[in-house]
Amino acid sequence: MSAYPTNGSNPDTWDAALKTWLDQFLAGPGLGEVTLGVGAATIAVANRMVTVTGDAGGTTVTTITGGIAGQDLILIFVDDKVTITDDATKAANTVNLSAAFTSAANATLHLGFDGTSWYEIARSTN
Repeated sequence: MSAYPTNGSNPDTWDAALKTWLDQFLAGPGLGEVTLGVGAATIAVANRMVTVTGDAGGTTVTTITGGIAGQDLILIFVDDKVTITDDATKAANTVNLSAAFTSAANATLHLGFDGTSWYEIARSTN
């Protein structure tokens, strides 16, 4: 028995990307965690909600990888050590924000992925 709703179709013929997206959506992967190292410029995500801890010297993030078209991502920051740059070029895995984002403890950033780049939905300083 398939974990996917089939409506009479064969789920084995579905596109692999759709299966991956459905796995993330249906399973609702739990809270992920990322600790950024010195000079890290990329956050790699495999969850829809991720806690982010910056490097003691500060971290500037320019890209987020691992997204699936249509995915929402909520980043929850542990400290004030992370800056995410605003990049409106729409290049692969870049983040298009209303302005650069500087983290604070318990701040959140909600993003959406269009299959190429990320777009800001909301931010909060909590």
